[in-house]
Amino acid sequence: MMCLRAIGWYCLLALPLWAAPGTAVFKTENLHIEAHLNRGTLYHGYTAHRFTIHHSGTGKRTIKFTLPSFSSNNDHTLKAVTRTFIITPGTRDVTILQPPLPFSWSDYVSVECNGHERVIERGLSRRLEGIQNTGWQQPRVVLLSRRVDYVELNNALDAVSMPSHSHGGAARWGTTGSDHAQLESSAEETSAWSEQWLAYSGYDMIVLSGEEWQLASSATRTALHRWVSAGGKLVVLGEGYTASTGWPMDPAGTVQYMGFGQVNLFAAESDQSRDAIVTLLGTHDPDSNQNTIPMLGPLRRATERIHNDEIWYGSEDADFNSAFPVIGGARAPVRLVIGVLTLFVLVAGPINLFLLNRKGRRAWFLWTLPAISLVTSGLVFAVSFFSEGITPRVRTEAITILNQTEQDAVTLGTIGIYAPIAPSQLKFSGHSEVTPLLDPNAGDTGSDRRVHWTEGGEQLLNGKWVSSRVPTHFSIRTSEHTEKRIVVTWTGGRPEILNSLGTAIKQFTLRGTSDDFFTATDILPGEKVTLNPSTAGIPKRSTINEFANTLLESSAEKEWEYLSIGLMPESTYWAVIDRGSPFLENPLADRKTKDTTLSHVIGVLPPEEMTP
Repeated sequence: MMCLRAIGWYCLLALPLWAAPGTAVFKTENLHIEAHLNRGTLYHGYTAHRFTIHHSGTGKRTIKFTLPSFSSNNDHTLKAVTRTFIITPGTRDVTILQPPLPFSWSDYVSVECNGHERVIERGLSRRLEGIQNTGWQQPRVVLLSRRVDYVELNNALDAVSMPSHSHGGAARWGTTGSDHAQLESSAEETSAWSEQWLAYSGYDMIVLSGEEWQLASSATRTALHRWVSAGGKLVVLGEGYTASTGWPMDPAGTVQYMGFGQVNLFAAESDQSRDAIVTLLGTHDPDSNQNTIPMLGPLRRATERIHNDEIWYGSEDADFNSAFPVIGGARAPVRLVIGVLTLFVLVAGPINLFLLNRKGRRAWFLWTLPAISLVTSGLVFAVSFFSEGITPRVRTEAITILNQTEQDAVTLGTIGIYAPIAPSQLKFSGHSEVTPLLDPNAGDTGSDRRVHWTEGGEQLLNGKWVSSRVPTHFSIRTSEHTEKRIVVTWTGGRPEILNSLGTAIKQFTLRGTSDDFFTATDILPGEKVTLNPSTAGIPKRSTINEFANTLLESSAEKEWEYLSIGLMPESTYWAVIDRGSPFLENPLADRKTKDTTLSHVIGVLPPEEMTP
C-alpha cells in the first residue's frame, strides 16, 4: 500500500515535467508550442490547423511540423502534411492547411527542432468528413463571429422545416434546420482571423458584424473577399463594411456580387436578418444547381451522381473519366496484351518442348523458358510503349473571373491526368484549393499521399496521388492577385485591345456600357488588335456570376459556341482560350506533357477603360 502511494506521489510530482495534451516543450531551445483545436465538421475545402509558438530564447529556430506524427494511410486518406517555419524570438501564430482528404485515426502532431522531436498529443483536429469532398448534399457549414448570436440563429434554423430527400428508400437527413446547416462560433476576435483565403474554404457562409469587419486586418479582409469571389457567401450585420472596388452592387445597395459569390448587407442583427440568412443557405434539392463547389459541365453532374447513394451499389460506369475523359477509353490495350500472353504460353510451353524434344535437348528448357519470358516481357513493354507512349496527358477546363480594377482573379477548374508512368510529385500554387475527386465505389488507387508546403508557399503533392494508367481528376479553385489583363483603349468610337493574358485567344467578345458588342478572333499574346462591331440581338439582364454559372453548365459540352453573348453584363469581356490556361498551372510542368485545354476568362473592366 505504501509502495502504491509512493508511486502515486511520484507521478503527481512528475506531471509538470511533461507537456500537457495539445502542447510541446523544447527546454533547451526555449520553445513552447501550443495547438488550437477546431470544432465542428467540414465537408469540403481545406482544414486550417493553428499553432502558437512561444520563442523566449535568442536567435532563429527552424521548426518542422508533421501532421499527423504517424498514419496507417488507409484507403482514400492523406498520410501526412508537413511544413517548416523559421521562427524569431517572440510569439507567433502559424497555420498549416490540410487539403480535402481526411487523415487516418491518429491525432498526434510531430514537431522537430535542431534534431530534437516532440509529439503533441491531441494536437490535431480531425474534422473533415470522408472523401465526399465536393460538399454535395451535405449540411452547409456557417462560421459565426464572436458577436453574432449563435442561439438565436440556430433557433431560426430549427424553426424551418427543410424537406428530407430519400435515396434508395432511406432518408439522407432530417427535417430540422440543424440538419440543414451547421453553425460554428469563432473562438477568436476577427483581429486574429487568418490572412489566407484557403483557411475559409471549408465554410459555405460567414456571418459577422460591421464593427468586427473593421477590427479585422487589411490582409484578413482581402482573404475574406477572395473567399467570397471563389463562391462564398458573406453576411455583414450593421454598418462598417468596406466594399471591394470593381464589383457591381445591386440597386438597393444591399448585395454586392463578387466573382462566383456575394456579400449580403443588413442594417442590424434582427429576426428579419436571421430569416434572410436561413433563406440564403438554400436547399438540398438534388435537382437544383445550388451546390457548394460548382464544377464544370458534365463533370459536376458526374460528381453529384457518384457522391449520391443511388449509384453506390450499381453502375460500374459511374466514374469521372466517362464524363471528363483524359484519354479515349482510358484503357490499356487489353486484347493485344492477352494475345501476346497467349502466344507466350504456346511458345514457351508445348512448342518449346516439342522443338527441344525433337532435337534431343530437353535439358535446355531450363534456360529457354527464362529467355522466352524475358523476350515476352520486352514485347509487352514495347506494345504498351507504342500504343500509349510515356508522355502524360493533362486535360484542363477552367473558367476565370478577372477583376481588373482590383487585379484579382478567381478560377474554377478541373484537371484530369493520365500517366503511363506514375509521377512521384504534383506541384500546385499555394493559392489553389486542390480537391482530389475519388470514386467511393473504387478501392484505394493511391497510397502514401503526402503534402509538403514549401517555404515559398507551394503545395507539393508527393507519393502516389496518380496511379499508372488510371485517370485521376482534381477540382481546382484559385483566388489570387494577378498582373494579367486585357488593356482596352478607344479610337474613333471603336475599341482596341492589347492581349496581356500571356496566351493566345481563340475568340474575344467585349460588351460596352450599352448594347454595343465588339468581337475578334485568333489574337496572339502581346498582340494589339482593333475589334469589329457585332450584332448580338437583345441583351438579357445578367450579373457576373449568373453569366459565369451559365458557362459552367455548358463548358465541357462546348455549348458555349451557341450561347448568346447578350447574356454578358455591361463593361465585361469574354475570352475563349484553347492553348493553355492563363490562371491554372500544369501540375506536371517539370515534365513534357500532352495538353488539352479549354478556358474561359470573364473580365470585369474599370470604368476608365470603357469610356470612348
